Amino acid sequence: LLEQYVDYIPSIGYNYRNNVWFGCCVQDSSYQSKASLKTNLTETIEAISVLESLSKRLHKNFDITADFNVFERNKNKVIVTYGRLFAEACDIEEASLIKLNKIYPISDDLLEKIASFNEVYFFEEGIKSGGIGEHIGSMLLQKGYKGKFVNTAIENEFVAASNVSSALKKNNLDRESMIRIISGD
Repeated sequence: LLEQYVDYIPSIGYNYRNNVWFGCCVQDSSYQSKASLKTNLTETIEAISVLESLSKRLHKNFDITADFNVFERNKNKVIVTYGRLFAEACDIEEASLIKLNKIYPISDDLLEKIASFNEVYFFEEGIKSGGIGEHIGSMLLQKGYKGKFVNTAIENEFVAASNVSSALKKNNLDRESMIRIISGD
């Protein structure tokens, strides 16, 4: 009989002492306590339903995945970036935008999405040589990508001390530089 119960409710398991509820002793079994618990659980279920609905809408409208987000604006051009540079690229309407949430390992889904654009502009606030942009460019070439790939990152040199905005501008990583590079000016 115990085995049937364990199979019916696997969260209890064969060793009930390992269950998270082991040792729990509820002293208050009043009607008010039960009603309050029922109300709290009902509200929690409703909140989860709202979050689930919102999650589905976000996924549908913005193609949100675990590794990257895609903001479709232009079918031919895409900016790929991550971190602080995402804020610089966020309102550039001349290209779609892919925000990397995880930069390594690089998923096949990400490469497939990037390769669907004719022009790829990668902006990275890191050293160009050996950076993730160079790595993604190499992987795209290995997969036969024939489009345009522009990798803008910090050249292989010492970066002098400066404030953030002037450092980004000097290295063509600010919003205006991104627009100029995408436009081909």
